Amino acid sequence: MVRTTDGLGYWVLLANGSVNTYGDAVDQGSPIGSVSAANSASAIFTTSDGGGYWVASANGDVFTYGDAPYDGGMSGTHLNGSIIAATGF
Repeated sequence: MVRTTDGLGYWVLLANGSVNTYGDAVDQGSPIGSVSAANSASAIFTTSDGGGYWVASANGDVFTYGDAPYDGGMSGTHLNGSIIAATGF
């Protein structure tokens, strides 16, 4: 879960990739169909202006929405464990 920049809403990420919005959070998309039980959606984090967000999966795939730029992911790299948290800038 991550809050909006003004604190008046939040996004909740479910393991199946669904992004639920509350308050003034705007739904900008979700990776439903791009994640699976073996590679669940595991972290959501917002851009500094609140105009977009990234969703990361357990194996390091990164999905971008709104004004979040795609700077790559870690899915091609051996990870010692699943991605479980993230932060934006």
